[in-house]
Amino acid sequence: MKKEKLNKILELHQKWLNGEDGVERADLSDANLRGANLRGANLRCANLHTADLHTADLRCANLRSVNLSWANLRDADLCSADLRGANLCGANLCSADLRGANLCGANLCGANLCGADLDDDIISLDRIGSPKRKITYNMTKNMVWCAYFKGTFEEWTRRIEDTYPYKNNRYRKEYDAAVVYFKAIKEAYQKSKEERSVSAERL
Repeated sequence: MKKEKLNKILELHQKWLNGEDGVERADLSDANLRGANLRGANLRCANLHTADLHTADLRCANLRSVNLSWANLRDADLCSADLRGANLCGANLCSADLRGANLCGANLCGANLCGADLDDDIISLDRIGSPKRKITYNMTKNMVWCAYFKGTFEEWTRRIEDTYPYKNNRYRKEYDAAVVYFKAIKEAYQKSKEERSVSAERL
């Protein structure tokens, strides 16, 4: 997308955010924004569904409540971006820089975080349960995303028990194994941090 056209869209979107008549929110769904300079841009509530933002500069951008579902954010710079409440379902965040980004309330269900640089400790498992879903666990914030579910780790385990009350059910066994795995990884992470902290104090 040409810079002039993008700037015009951002200008009209700001007017929409300001409540002006005759303008609509930015619809950049499926837009080619590869390498675009959107540093500090205000795209709050914009629609960027399936947009190609590969290597885009989104540092300090306001992406609060934005729809980035299935967007390509591979190698994008999202350092210190505001992603509160953003829909990142299915987004490709592989090798993206998310240091300092605010992901509070963001939907990361099915997002690809392979190699992403994060402040939070996040892990995921693929093809779990009957629908073969991806489960993402933010160990730092104790949040789980699984399909349409989003909640704390404890709420997720209760949901599993309610959905699959019989422990011998094949899918219940898969979810129980995922629970054990996540707990073990979190324990290992915490132990590693404690050891590093003790080592640092000794120096």
